[in-house]
Amino acid sequence: MSGGGNQKLSGLMGQQVAAQPQVDAKEIKKMESNISTLDTRYRELHNSKIKLEADIVRLSKEITELKKEQSRLAIEVNPLKEEIKLLDGQVKEQEQRVKDAAPDKKKVAELEKVVKAAQAKYDAAAEAAEEVDREVRNCDAQIKEITGTKIKKVQKKRDEAAKQLEKITKEITRLEVEIKTSTRDLKKCEDKLKSYEEEKKEFENRMLEIKDRRIEIEKISFKVTESRDLALEKANQAAEEIKELKKGDEKLIKEENTLKSSRIEVDQRLEALDQDIRNTNNLILIHKRDLRKIKLVAVPDEEAEELRAYTDEELEALKVDLEGLHAEILLINQKLEASRPNVNAINEYKKKEEVYMARVAELDEIIKARDEQRKFHEDLRKQRLTDFMEGFGIITGKLKEMYQMITLGGDAELELVDSLDPFSEGIVFSVRPPKKSWKNITNLSGGEKTLSSLALVFALHYYKPTPLYVMDEIDAALDFKNVSIVANYIKERTKNAQFIIISLRSNMFELADRLVGIYKTYNCTKSVTINPDTVGEPAQPYSNEKSSGSVSSSQPLASRQE
Repeated sequence: MSGGGNQKLSGLMGQQVAAQPQVDAKEIKKMESNISTLDTRYRELHNSKIKLEADIVRLSKEITELKKEQSRLAIEVNPLKEEIKLLDGQVKEQEQRVKDAAPDKKKVAELEKVVKAAQAKYDAAAEAAEEVDREVRNCDAQIKEITGTKIKKVQKKRDEAAKQLEKITKEITRLEVEIKTSTRDLKKCEDKLKSYEEEKKEFENRMLEIKDRRIEIEKISFKVTESRDLALEKANQAAEEIKELKKGDEKLIKEENTLKSSRIEVDQRLEALDQDIRNTNNLILIHKRDLRKIKLVAVPDEEAEELRAYTDEELEALKVDLEGLHAEILLINQKLEASRPNVNAINEYKKKEEVYMARVAELDEIIKARDEQRKFHEDLRKQRLTDFMEGFGIITGKLKEMYQMITLGGDAELELVDSLDPFSEGIVFSVRPPKKSWKNITNLSGGEKTLSSLALVFALHYYKPTPLYVMDEIDAALDFKNVSIVANYIKERTKNAQFIIISLRSNMFELADRLVGIYKTYNCTKSVTINPDTVGEPAQPYSNEKSSGSVSSSQPLASRQE
């Protein structure tokens, strides 16, 4: 290749680096903006062309349907016309038969009588026939009106469709002309780029002015850095205040948890007191039953006495007369000493006492183990509650942040149904899409549900990252903007995990590190793996040397095309 001149220059490739053309940044931005506006104009025209083509298809379908309706109505009208022709022919035949018949006077006289008799019947039948004929005419008029209006409507629709088709063809030609003009403008822009390369020398002279301007900008940047440092100090102060507020919030949460634990302890004490009351009531019943069984044993050489039952008043009096009771107790003890004791009863008592003490020791050990397990259970419940509330607070804050970033202005929140016992009732997921009111997630549309669910997944990933995610057509209900936002977030912000995403949207799988395409040829499903970074690069020469490293992707995405 040569750039003009008398001599051909060759062999200079790689000898020195070509000087980069110095182009003004403003001009480049202006050209980029012009190119972007032309691109957007081209896309708008392309979209309008597609819409018009769809309208043409729709109108052609309507025209075919109207033609079918017209043919159907013509089929209904044709047999009626043929029936009219057939009736006209029958009338003519009957008239010819009447002319051919020769009149007989005798028969005529007889027939006149018959005719007079039949005339009366005919008149009655004629009146009935007129009524029937009148109804038939009305029906024919209605049929003509219905069929005539339908045909007129069909013709009118056909004419309107034809006019609209002409308008659409004119619009398509206009759009094609605009596309051609845009391509011409694009060529003009390319020519301007070439002219800018020729003006390189002028830009080199302006570089000196730019250097002086750079010195001034450095001075301004020094001032800006000072102001930025002041802003950072203020931001640090605000962060410290936020930390103090968080500490206060944590104190309140701890106090709430202590109150909950104290309430649980009080409930346990109440349960223990209720159990003691039930035990005492059972003891009272047992003692009453034992009192009923008590009987006085007959002692030889003594009179038998009846077992006396004291009333409440007598018991009150006995409580007061303690000295008399002590005296009676001494007398009873003297009588017991005078009587003969049963020695075997003492041995039996000791055995029973040993058994009782062993059972009491077992009961104490069981109660101690029960208390330890109960304490361990309560500690686990408290730890579960604290860990859950800590994670719940982090996930709720990150969910709000993620939803605001994805929707550019919305809001989302997780709420506990029962704040005192969060594990009993569950959690409510409320969402406020941009420029809308608060709604439950079950009342949202498909796209809004998808964005809310993805925000929750990203918040959970922030709190406890998962190494691998598999997502199947998460962008099916999203528009172009939201698909781009989700794809860029997965690409940039979640580099500590791998995502396998099945997608049919180009702005999703274009950002993939690896593409796996699935297609079907000759009734056989096949797949192909593509590295987008190597597409368009020249093929590398084959080498027998073994590679020492391996290429891995932190975020593989998958695409499915059927």
